[in-house]
Amino acid sequence: MTSIFRNLMFTIFAATLIAGCENQASIPPEKSDYVGEWQHPTISLIIRQNGSVEYNRQEGTSSKSFKAQLKAFDGDNFIVGFGPMDTTFVVSKPPHQEGENWVMTVDGVQLIRAKSSQTGSNIPGKAEQISLTKKSMHDFAVSVNNKSMEHFRNSICKLWQNQFSTEKLNETYGAFFNLGVDLTVLDPLEPIFEGDALIDKDGLLVIKGHYPTKPSQVTFEHKYLYENAAWKLAGFSINIAASKTPQTPQTGPNIPGKAEQISLTKKSMHDFAVSVNNKNMEHFRRSISKLWQNQFSTEKLNEAYGALFNVGDLTVLDPLEPIFEGDALIDKDGLLVIKGHYLIKQNKVTFEHKYYYEDAAWKLLGFHINIQ
Repeated sequence: MTSIFRNLMFTIFAATLIAGCENQASIPPEKSDYVGEWQHPTISLIIRQNGSVEYNRQEGTSSKSFKAQLKAFDGDNFIVGFGPMDTTFVVSKPPHQEGENWVMTVDGVQLIRAKSSQTGSNIPGKAEQISLTKKSMHDFAVSVNNKSMEHFRNSICKLWQNQFSTEKLNETYGAFFNLGVDLTVLDPLEPIFEGDALIDKDGLLVIKGHYPTKPSQVTFEHKYLYENAAWKLAGFSINIAASKTPQTPQTGPNIPGKAEQISLTKKSMHDFAVSVNNKNMEHFRRSISKLWQNQFSTEKLNEAYGALFNVGDLTVLDPLEPIFEGDALIDKDGLLVIKGHYLIKQNKVTFEHKYYYEDAAWKLLGFHINIQ
């Protein structure tokens, strides 16, 4: 497994992928008194900070219950529903305190807010937290292996499904698809939790932790929504980075000599300049590492560097020697870092390049340029 995660630690070069249901419309601050579990002998009304609403009413032998999403407030009244189906709750007396109790009159009935009001289910025990975490990681790993997030999407909460199609999830997590790494190797491992699980202000269960993998550590933060009497995944974050634990002496490639550093720098600058002149990063993309290619399409690179398309002809730098700033180094992620600048007329062009050792050669994995 060591070799697997040595490769994987580069897959998220500068970002953690995060997505989920956290974009739900929440209760506005001026209406925060509405949040809680409101009770009457025949009625239960739960209003969560994230805008989800549960209603149960018993009338003789019949009952009425539903779960919906808050759509809007109309004065003191509030409207809930999905799509074209709306229900308006008429609030003749908004939440206010009477003695030790908070009360609210809804549809002519006075409700009392539970003092120990829990706006979601209780925090599950450790065994269930482990089960939830392992299932989320496994479902994600299966979809990565399939190069389609359809399996993963079938396992997440309905609210997230309503927001994200399979195609949108593919776009969000697609950087993992072509890495050739099987994340199901985590299946038999126990996650190590960091801090206690909690229910946040939006009523979501938050579980954080990592897996005991070396030399890289897989960290995660998952969020779950209590939906249909079960916790369902509503947010998924995964990050794979070099372990902070001291490792054995480096067994990777040595720092190249100055002549090779010059050659690498000049080639990177030339390939970039050609693409800037073409106003299309296709030529540049063909010269970078496969890891970077898997993460960034030509269109994404055009978006990232498009601001420089009208800067002028950077191939004027081709005959010049770069002036290095400090010594090249290999950073904690195993990347070769070369910094420096060019001087041309009244301008100073600074750069910082990062290279990944791939197929027995240094290939560009990070490119920064600044023209002053």
